[in-house]
Amino acid sequence: PVVEEPVDLAAIAANDAKANASEAKEILPPYKKHWKAPKYTANFAHADAGCQWQGIAGQVFDQDGNPISNLIVRVTGEYDGKPVTWLALTGTKDTKAYGPGAFEVYFGDKPVDSTRKLRVQVFSPFFKTLTYNFYFDTFSDCEKNLVIINFKKR
Repeated sequence: PVVEEPVDLAAIAANDAKANASEAKEILPPYKKHWKAPKYTANFAHADAGCQWQGIAGQVFDQDGNPISNLIVRVTGEYDGKPVTWLALTGTKDTKAYGPGAFEVYFGDKPVDSTRKLRVQVFSPFFKTLTYNFYFDTFSDCEKNLVIINFKKR
């Protein structure tokens, strides 16, 4: 006669869950958007332009909170009715107002309202994808003409 050992279905399910979680971590991009982002504020880095300025800025950090330079930030989508693709580099000297490891992308001199028309994504210097492509909104309100989005390594 054949004697079968009882199967522990709970143990199999637990092992499958661990394997799936491990695989999921491997396919996630290495950087994530800060959970409180985006933040909307008045343009403070170009005070002389005041409300005649709109853009996005932020910083990129490693897992220990250290700023990272030389990463590529790409903004794509539609702005003021026109298709756009803008690139920026983190950690350049003209982004000091936002802190080390910062980037800035200038959109235009007239703040406009938009909903899910623009996306931001971070890449390595060799254009390896480091984040998801995140949608964000823009506002014609002068107190919200700067979008702040920070990223951190998982």
